[in-house]
Order: sequence, then C-alpha cells, then structure tokens
Amino acid sequence: MAGTYLLSHGVPKVDEVEFVNNWMMQTHGKANTALVMKFAKNSGSTVDWWLDKINPDTLAKTRIQFWPDNEYTVHQLNNGMHYYTGTLEWWENYWENPTSGEKNNNTAGQLELKDLSWDNYNYVEENFSDNATALFGTKGVQLVMDGAKVTGVIAQDSDGNYLKINAKNGIVLAGGGFGGNKEMMDDLLPDIKRLFTKDEDFFAPFGRDGSTIQMGVWAGGRLEGDISTMNFDSMAVPDYLPGPLWVDENGQRFQNEAFAGPEINGFFMARAKRGNITSIYDSTYETQILRGFPGHQAFEYDMPAVVEAMKGNFEAAKAAGAEGANGWYCADTIEQLAEYIGVEPAALSATVEQYNKVCAEGYDSDFAKDPHFLNAVAKAPFYAHVTTPSLGFALVTTGGFVTTNDQQVLNEDYQPIEGLYASGNTCGMRFGPEYITPIPGVSIGMCLTLGRELGKYLAAK
Repeated sequence: MAGTYLLSHGVPKVDEVEFVNNWMMQTHGKANTALVMKFAKNSGSTVDWWLDKINPDTLAKTRIQFWPDNEYTVHQLNNGMHYYTGTLEWWENYWENPTSGEKNNNTAGQLELKDLSWDNYNYVEENFSDNATALFGTKGVQLVMDGAKVTGVIAQDSDGNYLKINAKNGIVLAGGGFGGNKEMMDDLLPDIKRLFTKDEDFFAPFGRDGSTIQMGVWAGGRLEGDISTMNFDSMAVPDYLPGPLWVDENGQRFQNEAFAGPEINGFFMARAKRGNITSIYDSTYETQILRGFPGHQAFEYDMPAVVEAMKGNFEAAKAAGAEGANGWYCADTIEQLAEYIGVEPAALSATVEQYNKVCAEGYDSDFAKDPHFLNAVAKAPFYAHVTTPSLGFALVTTGGFVTTNDQQVLNEDYQPIEGLYASGNTCGMRFGPEYITPIPGVSIGMCLTLGRELGKYLAAK
C-alpha cells in the first residue's frame, strides 16, 4: 500500500488506520494489531525495495490487479467491510504491459513470480555473497538449545549429511505452514475436521510438511488456538461474482451472495450446504460481470481477456440449448431454465419473483445483500451456471506461533523464547480464524513485508 510504484500508477493511498480497523473487524479481533499495522505502514516500501532489484524484463511483466477501477467497482460493502486495490501480480496464464500494450499468454508452469524471486536472489549473490548464503536442498530438522535459549539449527542436505549452523542474533522460522501434512491438519484443525461428511477429507496437493512448525513446538513454542487456513473450510462460491442470484438444488435462495470475499462467503456453505449451487443471470449479464470488488479469487473485471472469456460462456450456453455448455445453460423462460438444470420450475419461479421484489425495492429484507449487487432476473433470455463446490481443498495454512510484536516466539507461559522468531505463514495471529483478502495477495505481501521488518530488527540488535 502507498508504495512509489503503486502511487505512480494512480493507485490511491490507503489510510493505515482505516485499513487496520477494517482488518481487525474481518479477523474477529483475533489478529495482532501491531503486526497488521507494520504491514500497513511498510508494505509499499517493501514492494519498492523488491522492484528496485529486478530486471527490466521482469518489471515489464508487472500488472496491478483490479486496477484501474471501472464505473461499477465497489470498495465498501453495506456491512462495513472495505476492499482495496493494489496487488502487484505476476501470473502464469496471462499478463499485459499497460504501457507498451504487450501481451503474453503463458502455459502452466511459467509462473512469472519465480523471475522476481530469482532476480532478487541474484542481486544478493552479486552484492552480499560475503555474508549471505543460500543452501538449496538443505532442510532444518532440529533447533539447538542452550537451556531455554535457541542458539542454532541442525540441518540436513540433499545427500543426507548433517550440519550445524550457530546463530548470533536468532533463528527465524519461515518455512510456511502444514498444508501438506494430513496428520497435523487432523490434529490442529479440529473445527474444520468436524465439518466433513463421511465422503470428505483434507486434500492438500501443494503443501508444506509442517516440519518448521514442529521444530518450534519442540523448542517450547506456543501455537495460536485459532489457526487460519486458505481454502480449507470455505467452499468455493459460484463464479466468484457477487451479482447473480444463487440457488440450491431445490431452486431456493439460501444466503447473501455479496456478503464478502469467497473465504468468508463460503462459511455458510461449508457448514450447511452440499450439492449443486447455481448462479442465475438475465440478459444484463454484461454489466453484472463488470460489477465487483477486489478480493482473492474474485472475478478479474479489469482484464479484458477474462471478461471476454466469461462472455463466451454465456454465448456458448445460448447456442447449446437444453444440453448446455460446460455447466452453462440458457433459456427464454425461468420455467424452461429450471427444467434444464433439474430444478422444480415452480420453486425457481417463486424464488426469482421474490428476489426481483427485493431488487426493485433496493432493500434485501431476506439476506441483507448490498444494493450495488441486487441485479434482478427479469430480462430474457435467462442464464444459469451449475457448480458443485467441494470442501477440504488445502492451499496453505496461514496460522502458526503466538509471537511478540517483533515476531519473537512465545512459550506456553506466553514468555518470549530467547533466540527464536517466526515469520511468514509460520507466524500466527495475522488472519484470525480464516484467510481474508481486503487486498488480494496479502498472504505473500505479509510474508515479504513482515519478513523484511524482522530482518531489519535483527540486523539492528
């Protein structure tokens, strides 16, 4: 927020106090205000610091997500939650340089973020090789203790050899969470485990093995009680769009479609809904898909290629008839649309009638939806997109150790452990009970920012 790069591209300055209070509201007051404020104050300068070291070719691939605003963009919802613009993106599928107009469509595996990382690594190698060393293929396995003080780490290289590294000012645990360790998930995420049906379970295709957190626990570190996660207990919402009407398998509306981003909006579905969830649109969909707010996994209404691809779904549905096209359907009447998606026509008609009534009033007395997103289903033809969300997918965990305001790990008596620190997704008390995105990308952004702030703190000791 408020970095030179962002400000020079017209992104508005974010008020730090407003941001922190909004964050604390969304995290149910469970985040560490000091860490959130450090992020708010220093994220912009951290971005500038990183970008200053990258190659021009890498910088040219930079994109500011959800920017610029369009005439439909909403930043504050009627529930008080605020969403901000400002994420720098290096994505694998598509990028466009707004200055030169150059575009690129990458294939999977060509994630441009890796170029940013390599550029910064090369900068360190060229300028600080005398006092900075990266040991690839080397894994920390146990912390070295002198009484209650952490003095070093035992590591193992890719050949199985062990080495001991002594620490002058401290050891920083920054190895991510435990999204790839099912045993730890079963043990440390019992509230999510209790949500599963007999056919559901944790599914973690990416993940960290949790060994960094294990080392810290063995050294006496205290884990926060409410460990946050990304995508574990929030069922994906249809299309990531707040504007359409959502109905369940019975053709009934069941929640506020625009209450928050996918993480929070998935709470209710994770606890009460299984089976198909269908988004219902009318022929004004071209305006609806441009109306949104920034958020993780939100529909990228600022990207022409994404918008055109979404329009293609509607066009394909219109041409496909009763068979539909990849879950998309189109019909001239609501009753016919209901038959296409396997819903009782009378039930869907009644739901649409009631929804149109609150849309006309501009006041959702059923589910309190923000008036910006009360789009009536009134103008034929009508469209439906049938999705089947699942529960249990694991991207990462975003919670960990309880720390001081300087990210020093606390023990079971809430006293600092000398020589032990945690940052990134190993550090807890940042997100509360669930990952939130008032700015999309805050997980990586917080890792970069708080990691740098911790480095500055230790360097000054």
